[in-house]
Amino acid sequence: VGKHFKSRGPLTCVRSPQGRPVYLQAGGSPAGRAFAAKHADAIIAWATGVEGMKEYRADIRKQAAAAGRDPDDVK
Repeated sequence: VGKHFKSRGPLTCVRSPQGRPVYLQAGGSPAGRAFAAKHADAIIAWATGVEGMKEYRADIRKQAAAAGRDPDDVK
């Protein structure tokens, strides 16, 4: 039991490797990208065309590294 979560009993599933829920981010704004780079395990990404997606990915990887994260940890 915590500040934001409680359970009536044990969960009947294996604990996640992260030890917490998986964080997904679905935002392409500059603020959304920055949040994803710092916190997300995976991103629901969208951009126009292959080049747009390459730019999106490169931006997230750069921001993740700047935040002290391994860019490969953001899927």
